[in-house]
Amino acid sequence: MEKYLGTKIIDAEPMNLGDYNKFRGWTIPENEDPNREGYKVGYQDGYVSWSPKDIFEEAYHRIDHPTSLTRKEGERAYPFPNGEYKPYIIINDGSVTFIGQGGPIKEVGVNGCQIDDVIEFAKDVLTVFNQRVPCRETSMMITKLDEALLWSLKRKTDREKRNVEGTSKK
Repeated sequence: MEKYLGTKIIDAEPMNLGDYNKFRGWTIPENEDPNREGYKVGYQDGYVSWSPKDIFEEAYHRIDHPTSLTRKEGERAYPFPNGEYKPYIIINDGSVTFIGQGGPIKEVGVNGCQIDDVIEFAKDVLTVFNQRVPCRETSMMITKLDEALLWSLKRKTDREKRNVEGTSKK
C-alpha cells in the first residue's frame, strides 16, 4: 500500500461517546464506555461523526481565526482583509497547503509559519530542482529568495533596535 496525506477543514466540539449517542438518538452498546472522551466532528458536506480524543487530537489542529477560511469560488489565497491579522491560507483543489502566522508573535503567540520559513522552504525546493535540472531562471529565483531573506533580516534588525519586533507597532 502507498501512503497518503489528507487535509480537510472541519468543525468539532468536545463530546463524550455517551452524549454523542444521545445526540444521534442511538442507544450506546453495553460494551462501550459512555464517558470515553472524544469529539463530535462536522464535515463541510454535512456529514457528522464522532472521534476518540487521542485519535482526533493527533490528526487535527485548531485554527484560531476560522473566519479566514471562507473564500469565494476560484480564489487561491486569503488576503488580510481590512488590515486584520489572519492566517494566510493557500487552497489548491479545496485542500489547505499552508497556514502562516496570524498576527504579531508578542501579541498573539506563535500560531503558524513565519514568512522567512516559507521563503527558506521555497529556496530549498528550488535548490533541489536546480541540482537535478540546472537552469539559469531557477538560479535567479534562488538568488532573489536569498535577497528577500537579507531584506527580512535587515527589517528584523531595525525593528529590534526600535524595540517593536514581534508587535504591530510601526
